[in-house]
Amino acid sequence: MAEWETLTDEEGRTYYYNTTTNETSWTLPSQSSSQWQAFKTDDGKEYYYNETTGVTTWDKPEGFDSTTTETVDTEMATEATQGAESAAEAVADPLEQELEAKPCSSDELIKPPQFETVLDAEKAFTAMLKDNRVDSTWSFQSVMSKFIKEPVYWAIPDALQRKKLYDDYLVSRLKEELSDKTAVVEKFEKNFKLVLQEYHSKGILKHNTRWLSIKNQLIKEDNSIFKHSILSDNEIWEIFSRFRADLEKQHTENIETQKRQALSELEAYLTQINPSVVKESKGWENLYESLKVDSRFHANKHFAVLSKVDILELYRTKIYPTPLNSIKDEVTKAERINYRSDRKARDNFKALLSKILINANTEFKQVFELIEDEDAFIELCGRNGSTPIEFFWDIVDEKNQLLKLKKEWIQGVMTDLKKSDPQQTFEKLLESKEIFIEVLSKSNDERLKSIDFALSKDSNQTEIELLYDVIKKDHETQKEATKANFGKSLKGLILSLADWLYFNNDKVKVFNLLEGLDESLEDSNAKSGVVSLMPSKNDDGSIQYSLVEEFDIAKVLLAFGDLEHFKSIQASIEKFHQEIPGDSSGLVEQSAKDAVTEYISVLNSKQRKRKVREDSEDREAKRARVDEPVKPMTMNY
Repeated sequence: MAEWETLTDEEGRTYYYNTTTNETSWTLPSQSSSQWQAFKTDDGKEYYYNETTGVTTWDKPEGFDSTTTETVDTEMATEATQGAESAAEAVADPLEQELEAKPCSSDELIKPPQFETVLDAEKAFTAMLKDNRVDSTWSFQSVMSKFIKEPVYWAIPDALQRKKLYDDYLVSRLKEELSDKTAVVEKFEKNFKLVLQEYHSKGILKHNTRWLSIKNQLIKEDNSIFKHSILSDNEIWEIFSRFRADLEKQHTENIETQKRQALSELEAYLTQINPSVVKESKGWENLYESLKVDSRFHANKHFAVLSKVDILELYRTKIYPTPLNSIKDEVTKAERINYRSDRKARDNFKALLSKILINANTEFKQVFELIEDEDAFIELCGRNGSTPIEFFWDIVDEKNQLLKLKKEWIQGVMTDLKKSDPQQTFEKLLESKEIFIEVLSKSNDERLKSIDFALSKDSNQTEIELLYDVIKKDHETQKEATKANFGKSLKGLILSLADWLYFNNDKVKVFNLLEGLDESLEDSNAKSGVVSLMPSKNDDGSIQYSLVEEFDIAKVLLAFGDLEHFKSIQASIEKFHQEIPGDSSGLVEQSAKDAVTEYISVLNSKQRKRKVREDSEDREAKRARVDEPVKPMTMNY
């Protein structure tokens, strides 16, 4: 019994394979004591089938034991029924019926060869199929037609047995081909495509036909290629899908070819044969409505493949550009004609502006009063290209660039004059317009040769006057920025001095800090400090110091004289006044006063912080006492 192996096909059904004889069976042969099996038709009628001989009968065979026969499932019974019916159909084939009904003499009868056993006859029949390379592309009808006159064919007298041998042969052939599935798939695909091509030529298969329709057709025809295929339904569907994709591609290409031809003919119709349709139409919608009622348009069968979108695309790319280009050509011609007159108007207006004095600070409203009634101005208004105000600003920008260059030349000369003569400061040179022009006009510097130093005789500013105003304004702006930066720097130095005095007061002895609120001034004067500060209590309990009386600034300056921080303040003031003249001594005194004021602020700020810290320590001490464990009260009885 070990010769039989249990296997499963691609659809999940179990079958049995004999490793010795290469036979297959839906049931395990060892489980049946008889070669006969019972089946039922769809209407419930029972019939019997012999697996060995392939004989089917309605009568119960001798020796048939129903108790030892395995019940066959519905699917296998259906397959066996279909096989029996197919065999019956094969017996009822018109060709065999004709041969059986036709009387023939003994000379006309084909005498089959005699074999010792039935098995030898079956082997000879199978060899005939193999020698003639019968495969799944052959239907049983083809086999009958091909071998009906062969003696070996009639060696198997039972038509059902011949059909069974044909099926068994195909199964064995497929098993042999399983060793090279790639070749099997390629061969099946080639043969299957021939079937699909035949369906296509007959109109059964089109570019949009579904696989289910073709599958039903194959089953209906009992197509041997499809029936005996070892490929899964999904693999066969993929072959069908590729074939149909080619049909779809071919169909699309055919449609596109037809559309190109139809669009070419429609373009010729609208531009050459009947251009009035386009001329009388006010737009695309109007043109399309005209075509819908145009008899000549409907008479051309080629136009039937065109959709509204196709006609719209033709209108957009071929029809519409024609009148549009015509209009553009007319506009271009008009522009060429107007170009000369526009250029002439621009030249006349430029000539008008050249006669007017325009400086870098001239405004258009000043010029407009002079040109508003001039023909050159009126002719330029409304034309293409630059406007009158744009031409005006071009001149002003040019003047500004030149003015900027000359300003840099003059500032360079002023710097050189200051280096050669320290008395020639910018403040002195810009003290007045007359001094500025006089000093520069006497200079022999090459950079000033192109500058006109003449003053104006009317209300209009000359170039040198405008340069003076610009340079002086720049200098004032720079001076204010320098003062602001110096003020910030000086304040920082004063704050630094005040902080240093707070931490080093005992070393320099500048301040007398009275210890008691009732301490006399005589006691404070005995100290070495020159500024006495009296303490007082604030509402929060902190101490605040203030001046007892006005201090002598001279003594303060003397006390500060040797301090490095104060020397830095003096050096900064001297450097500032080298650039911008001023009273250095007064600024030094004011810085000393500010340092005293800042020291008092630092002192009071430190006193308030110390008071807060002491109060915090007191609160922490109280909290610690509260947290101590309470001793129990002693009770007397």
